[in-house]
Amino acid sequence: MIMKKCSVCFLLFIASLTINCTKQVIKPAATDIPHPVEPLVINIPKTADEEAREKQKEKAIEIARNLPLNIKIGQMITCYPPSFEFVKKYQIGGVILNQNFIRDLASTAQMIENYNKDAIIPLFFAIDQEGGKVNRLKHIEGYKKTPSAKELGKSYSKKELLAYAYRTAATMRNMGINVNLAPSLDISSSENALMNVQERSLGSNLITVKKQTETLIDGYRAGGVLCFAKHYPGYGDVRINSDVTVAHYNFPAIRMIENLNLFLALSHKIDGIIMSSVIYTDFDSVPALFSKSIIDLIRFSNPDILVMTDDLYAPALRILENEDLSVIAAKTFYAGNDILLILWDIKALILMDAIEKIITAHPEMEEQVNHSVTRILLAKNRIYPGLIDTLYASLKTTDETPPE
Repeated sequence: MIMKKCSVCFLLFIASLTINCTKQVIKPAATDIPHPVEPLVINIPKTADEEAREKQKEKAIEIARNLPLNIKIGQMITCYPPSFEFVKKYQIGGVILNQNFIRDLASTAQMIENYNKDAIIPLFFAIDQEGGKVNRLKHIEGYKKTPSAKELGKSYSKKELLAYAYRTAATMRNMGINVNLAPSLDISSSENALMNVQERSLGSNLITVKKQTETLIDGYRAGGVLCFAKHYPGYGDVRINSDVTVAHYNFPAIRMIENLNLFLALSHKIDGIIMSSVIYTDFDSVPALFSKSIIDLIRFSNPDILVMTDDLYAPALRILENEDLSVIAAKTFYAGNDILLILWDIKALILMDAIEKIITAHPEMEEQVNHSVTRILLAKNRIYPGLIDTLYASLKTTDETPPE
């Protein structure tokens, strides 16, 4: 009881000192401080690079608004290698290759040159060169065996990661391949997680994986390729393949948020993301690539980041939508995906037709197409320097040509 009274007294003593000290420093409020008539505005000047990027974006927006609708829709499609005539007729935006189409440097480079020959806007040529079991360069000399993401994350130094990524990207660019659908940002801690079983996860520690990813991206981009990270917002410890079976994220929501934050933290460094087809029950009732709310989260961080679906002909999606590819295409479009990926070239026509029907019924939706094409042009300008200026000059020449 005595101790309690002493403690109370001590606290009162400290309080009195504080009050006395406070009294000593308080001064009468000044009454002669002038108040600005108008709100104070601080102008922060833009750097030369920022101004250049803004001008490029303004040009890209104008190009997108003036392109014919069929070409704009074509730009939103990436598929397995179709015929050269198909590209000429439909002006698709990209081609995805696997190891069966990359037999050697010379033939791959020639194929890519032939695709671009009749393209109004040159194409994305993409592979998912994650390494390990996902090795699209296996027929190229020096790439028969490549380290998996698990090996890269576990035993490679920063210098080694940078060298590996640069060498890989330089090899890709020598053939004309300009997009790597990697690295995987899926944070997996369970040995039974699909991404761990397939050795496609860099690790389980968010901070470490962030640093490793930044180094890999620096290497890839120095070598001249764009990077599309996967699988947004994070595959985590999901054990089943969501391409084959409808998969739900049955883990605490905080785990998904941690993985999502990794994507957000890197959103200004990566060029695009590949969407997950897992259903994140705490956030939406549909697969992530159908979820506008999940896609909008990364748009807040970087409005210009490209969003690409995973394969839209995957069995799990067809199970969900009763084999109706038109419905699948419509849902991914409404969700805000910029690029619709399909691993069957002829089925790309269904995707394009679905988008065209939406715009015919709802003309205001063409503005969403314009936004996607603007993002696509900005990304393509990084791998085809001068592309936007060339297209813009052509647009202006057409505008100024008097009618006959």
